[in-house]
Amino acid sequence: MVSKRQFGSAAAFLFAAILGFGMPRGPATDDPLLSRTAPAFNSKNEAAISAILRFGREANLPLGLVLSKRLCSTSLNELRIDHSTVRAALDQLSSALPSYNWSLEHGTVVLAPVDVPAAAAEFLALPLNPYRLPEDTLQAQAAYEWLNIRGSLRPNEGTAFSVLSSKASPKWPPLSLGPTTIKDALDRIVGRSPGGAWILSPINDIGKAADSRPFQLVDYSNPEVVVSPCGDPLGP
Repeated sequence: MVSKRQFGSAAAFLFAAILGFGMPRGPATDDPLLSRTAPAFNSKNEAAISAILRFGREANLPLGLVLSKRLCSTSLNELRIDHSTVRAALDQLSSALPSYNWSLEHGTVVLAPVDVPAAAAEFLALPLNPYRLPEDTLQAQAAYEWLNIRGSLRPNEGTAFSVLSSKASPKWPPLSLGPTTIKDALDRIVGRSPGGAWILSPINDIGKAADSRPFQLVDYSNPEVVVSPCGDPLGP
């Protein structure tokens, strides 16, 4: 099990630094992805998580989303985005969320709380050894990804898993990753064509994260309804 002494405040600081919380956005905001025109987007009386994912899908923008308990219960009364760059649209979208910022990493836009919970930061900063995801559906690749993550969380335990996905789901190409962190791996997975999103459920105790997979991957090319990962946080 990963100890808080190993990943505690240092991991939280590292994750905050990566996302640039409390600091002006760096050169990453000059990325052509952010300069292109975003499609018109309207949201009214819609759950915030559903609106975020719909925006990502319609804008063909790979997303990472770190959930908070507050965001899970937030709805957008009315949000209208017209004739805007992706950068300006993200500023407008994040300003409608409860204390959220966005940052671009590895071609993926990550929306996260200004104050990322320490356990969530620890989880995302966890280092992973090199590994390879085989060609398969995104849901199957998520299961393989969980094998590697859980192996780092509890190296002395085996992991059993099953993959339930639509036969019509497209297969994603294989992906080889060198030494990396969970966050960077998730960014790279969903940042490939045809694009998708990763969602991290609220985590209060990193030790509990190994008991149940705390993240979900969303395939933009698959029209299946996404089940909200909100619920009781992992840990007290």
